[in-house]
Amino acid sequence: MKARSMAGVLAVVMAVSFASAQDFTTSVAAKSKAMLFTLQGLATLGAGDFNGGFGAKYYLSNAMALRLGLGLVMANETLPLPDGQSGTEGKRSATGFGISAAMEYHLLPTRVSPYVGAGLGFSTQSTNYEALLQSPATFQRTTENARAGEDIGNNTYYAGSALNIGGIMGVEFFVTKEISLSAEYQIGYTMIATPDEKDNIVAGTTNIYKTGGVSFIGIGSTNASGGIINDAGALTLSVYF
Repeated sequence: MKARSMAGVLAVVMAVSFASAQDFTTSVAAKSKAMLFTLQGLATLGAGDFNGGFGAKYYLSNAMALRLGLGLVMANETLPLPDGQSGTEGKRSATGFGISAAMEYHLLPTRVSPYVGAGLGFSTQSTNYEALLQSPATFQRTTENARAGEDIGNNTYYAGSALNIGGIMGVEFFVTKEISLSAEYQIGYTMIATPDEKDNIVAGTTNIYKTGGVSFIGIGSTNASGGIINDAGALTLSVYF
């Protein structure tokens, strides 16, 4: 349903735009700059962060553009003590950072501008859990980088680091001279490494659970920002200035 909604919205926007302006030239040229946003809730075209972070684009020439993405996550949740208990409150937390860069080469300087390119992204995230210290206990249970993740604010955060590299092929459509919508396919290699889980469930004893990593090669319609959050199949809104 999401893919159909996206296709329908894009088709309507393109049809209206083509009908309203046949002689159309974009404002894009060397040194053009744009801020990037990810369209969320396509039924209402709500715009949010660029794949969970900040995104920008800069044209090095009339056809070549550099795209950058930055992602940051700092989530914390306090776990209050049960009624009648004394001690230190517990907490869950997650911290993450991501960065990416991609080059776009636009094949046509037209309203519908197909492009090809390549990108590289890296992200890393860690989690921590501290259980309630209830009297008369003398220690506090802690878990670092739980394999099952940590649920904070209705979101699940997982520890690990990811590296992805690959080629991109997409289309950018200019709704106006300063506003465009784009979508792309990617084919690339992704490697994910997860840290060992450290669980202190007995005072003075730490259990270590070994974890591994995964890697895969595939084709997808995801804008890889290197950020912590990634929206598969989303449209990207670019605002030029």
